[in-house]
Amino acid sequence: LTGLVALVIFLVLGGFAGMEKYVTLISQPVWRSFWAPERMINIQSVAANLGAGLAWAPVLLIGIVVLVTILGAWHVELWRWLSVALLGSVLITPHAYAYDAAILLLPVWLVLSRSDNPALRIIAATLAVPLPFLSLLLGPPWTVIPALTIFAFLCALAWDNHTARMAATAQI
Repeated sequence: LTGLVALVIFLVLGGFAGMEKYVTLISQPVWRSFWAPERMINIQSVAANLGAGLAWAPVLLIGIVVLVTILGAWHVELWRWLSVALLGSVLITPHAYAYDAAILLLPVWLVLSRSDNPALRIIAATLAVPLPFLSLLLGPPWTVIPALTIFAFLCALAWDNHTARMAATAQI
């Protein structure tokens, strides 16, 4: 229903000529390459950027992300659990582009405000600035940088969660 309303509004404002211009615009090669799998910020872009043409490579990478996410979210504080869940979900989402990284601001802020681990805070701060995402403008293989940065943040946070869990268990 929402799509139909948007289409009617688009037709009222731009008419059929406006729709034709829009289709012409998004059909340009520059836009097709912008939405290519290599430019995604998910784990599938790692396989696409590194030339892993094997059908099982994305499945293996998604499995690793799921495993790290589950281990990182196991018996931890709510802020740690939520951060790991958001990072893992962006990495395994089939179509995740640069603007989808906005949801990662919450884990970044949580880590910067609550974590005492300086290495983890540095990785979080790296995602808070646009530098990793500017690499999407360079084209493959550089477009893998955002996905690898998010994955590094997930792994570092999962490890920090594990050490925090072990320290809490040792105090009992």
